[in-house]
Amino acid sequence: MVCVRTLYEHTVMLAWLLGDDGEQRMLLWQRYCDEQTLKLDDERARLGGENAVSANTRAAIASATHKLGSAKMPELPDRAMQADREWADRLGIDPRHRSSWSLRHIYSVVFRVGSAMAHPTLAGLELVTEKRTDEVTISIEPPGLAHEALLPVPVLIGTTLAMSSSVFQKPGADEINGHLDWLLTRIQIHPRERFRCEFDAKYPKATAKLDRDWQTLPRSDLWSESHRGGGLR
Repeated sequence: MVCVRTLYEHTVMLAWLLGDDGEQRMLLWQRYCDEQTLKLDDERARLGGENAVSANTRAAIASATHKLGSAKMPELPDRAMQADREWADRLGIDPRHRSSWSLRHIYSVVFRVGSAMAHPTLAGLELVTEKRTDEVTISIEPPGLAHEALLPVPVLIGTTLAMSSSVFQKPGADEINGHLDWLLTRIQIHPRERFRCEFDAKYPKATAKLDRDWQTLPRSDLWSESHRGGGLR
């Protein structure tokens, strides 16, 4: 989930920077990065270290900050909302954030729901706790839910590639569809592995039998056209 959140933040930042008034947004991003650099440098000094940022660099940062006045880079969910509106026509994103392609919609899933596991919360403990009459078991992560954490990945990677194609004309639509087809066939956890994640601890004999009999079981297409959608055109 942490890796998915990192991918999400990079996708939103790219969408925001490539949207309206990109030059001003680059300056606001630079201001944010400069502020973080100074905070780190000041904290290093408070902890007994030496300042690494020179006086000249600090003066240049102060000058750039003064020119921007009170303007600052919006928070992550606000950047996602702006990106949805500005890319709605080109990528088919719902500007009201109701579709699964909406970056603001994904924020609610990846950060609001995912924060239950990323931070110490009662909801997060509930996800990894199994209560029985005679004992309580706390696992490292929710059993069998790894594939669900990865569900936003194809959307985020596809969005990034589509934005790059729109602005820089690379990669082409056929190449993007090829990347997504490859990704979708691998991100979906194999049914046998999902069964193993959920039941191996309790029913090792059943998973062993499944391994022995797997080649004789009937097959079905893991990703039908209804799952894949029509791709980019």
